[in-house]
Amino acid sequence: MAVSRKLKTNNLKSHTQTVLARYLRSGQKVCVALSGGMDSVVLLDILSRLRDTLQIGLSAVHVNHQLSPNALEWELFCREFCFSRDVSLTVAQVLVENNGSGIEASARRARYDIFRHLDADFIALGHHLDDQAETLLLQLLRGAGVSGLSAMPALRQIPGEPALLRPLLDMPREVIRTYAENLALKWVHDESNDNTDFDRNYLRHKVLPLISVRFSAYRETFSRASRHLSETRVLLEDLAKMDAQEAVVDGQLDLAVLALMRRARQKNLLRYFLNLHSFGAPSSANLDDMLDQLLNARSDSQVLIQLSVGQIRCYRGYARVLRDALEPVGWQAVWSGETELSLPSIGSVLITREVLGNGISREKLLSGIVQIRSRHGGERLQPDCKRPNRSLKNLLQEAEIPPWERAVLPLIYLNDVLVMVPGIGINCDFQAVPGEQGIVFELVRKN
Repeated sequence: MAVSRKLKTNNLKSHTQTVLARYLRSGQKVCVALSGGMDSVVLLDILSRLRDTLQIGLSAVHVNHQLSPNALEWELFCREFCFSRDVSLTVAQVLVENNGSGIEASARRARYDIFRHLDADFIALGHHLDDQAETLLLQLLRGAGVSGLSAMPALRQIPGEPALLRPLLDMPREVIRTYAENLALKWVHDESNDNTDFDRNYLRHKVLPLISVRFSAYRETFSRASRHLSETRVLLEDLAKMDAQEAVVDGQLDLAVLALMRRARQKNLLRYFLNLHSFGAPSSANLDDMLDQLLNARSDSQVLIQLSVGQIRCYRGYARVLRDALEPVGWQAVWSGETELSLPSIGSVLITREVLGNGISREKLLSGIVQIRSRHGGERLQPDCKRPNRSLKNLLQEAEIPPWERAVLPLIYLNDVLVMVPGIGINCDFQAVPGEQGIVFELVRKN
C-alpha cells in the first residue's frame, strides 16, 4: 500500500510538471491562489518543489473574504505555510457584498478582481477533475449555452492580465488527497463547503455520489463532453468573426446584413458583437428580445435597449453600444488656455493646439471670455461663409450625428457668441485666415 501511495504522489507531481512545462517559460512568475484548503495547499507544495527545475518565480496570494469566523485563522495558516516553503505571500482582505447574484458569485468576483492586479504572468488555481464535473452539471442545470458548458479551461489568457492556469484540472480529488495525506500536509477546512444550501455543495454531497454508483467514470466523461463543447465554442467564435467582417463596421452592427442571416447565426453574431464591447453574454430570453427590437427597427427609428451598465442604440440602420449613458443637464466650464480641459459632465476631454491658418483665430479667441456649454436648443451657426446662418439642429442632422451624441456636444462660446461646435465647424466670423495663428479644439471621449 505504501508503495502504491508513493507512486500516486510521484505521478501527481510528474503530471503537474508536464502540464506546467507546456505553458511556462524560464523566468516567468507564477502566483498560486492559496485559500488554505487541500487543493491549493497541494498545488503550492508541488510548485515549491518544481520551481528550481522549471526556473520560475513563485509567490502566493490569499484572499480573505471575511465571511467566516475562522477567516483570520486561515490567513495565519497561509502565512505560516508559505513561510515554511520560502514563498512570498500577498494577503488581500475584501468586503463581499451580495448584489443579488449570491454570496458565492460575489466572493468569486472579489477574488478575481484581486488576481488581475497581481504582478505575475500566471495565477495558478487548484481546480481539479471533480470541480470540472461539478461545474458542467451546475451550468447544465442553469440552462447555460455552449460557452458555459465548456466549463473551465486549463489555461485562460486575458489581455493585459495574468493568465489563469489550472495544472491539476485532469486529476480527481482523491489523487490530490492521497498526495496530501502521504506527505502529511496540513490544510484548513472551510465549513461553508459542507452547507448544501449552496448549489455546488448540494451536487457534490448529494447528487454526484449517487451518479458515481452507476457511472463510476462520470468525471472523465463529463470532462470529455466539456472539451467537445469547448471545440464547438471555438467554431462558433470563428463563424462570428467571419460574419463580423461584413456586418460590423467601425464598431457598429449593420442591421441590414444581420437581417439576412438565420436566427441562430444572428444570435451568435449578436453575442460576439456585445463581447467586442466587453459585455457578458445575455440570457437566451434577453438575447431574443434584443434581436426582435433590432430587426423590427425602422431605419429612422431610435431604438434604445438598456443593458446592465450601458445601452444599445440604433441610428440609420446601425446598432451601437454605449457603455456610459450620459444624460447631462445644463453645465458649463471656462477655458483659460489649457491644452487639455476635462469635461466630466459629458465624459470627455477637450484638447487644444495651435496651428497656422486653421482653426479659430487666436487673436479673436483670446480677446474675451471663452466658455464651454451644453446645448439648450435654438442655437445657430454659420460654418460656411458662402451660406447663411443656420440652426444647429439642422447642421447636426446633416452631419448624421446620432441624437444621443448631439446631447453631449460641448459648444464653444466667446463672450456669449457661439464660435464653434466640434464635428460641425467654426463660425465664419471667427475662422483663422491663411497665415494667421489659429487654435484647434478636438473632443476626445474617455473610455
